Amino acid sequence: MNENDLWLRTEYSVMSDRLSFYLGDEKKIVTTLQYESRKEGCCHKPSFEINRNNIQCLMDDLWRAGVRPKESRYKSETITAKDNHLLDMRKIAFNKLKIGLE
Repeated sequence: MNENDLWLRTEYSVMSDRLSFYLGDEKKIVTTLQYESRKEGCCHKPSFEINRNNIQCLMDDLWRAGVRPKESRYKSETITAKDNHLLDMRKIAFNKLKIGLE
């Protein structure tokens, strides 16, 4: 990691049910944010840029905090429902064929 590479980390607080975010580099941390008026029709610079390795750290932090992508969560729930359905169908078929389940 370069000295000037920004990182963004987070941790979850059970007490407040909130995620705390920390933005900084090897030597400094951001303690306040400043909002500015947006000029219509203007191109704006990004608020900050973070390299991929540091984004991966953020994603790992979010995962540990229990944050999951909605699409992934949906797919997981769908797979579980299909698995349960297949298990039910297997029980019905094995019962009908008089085959013992192992």
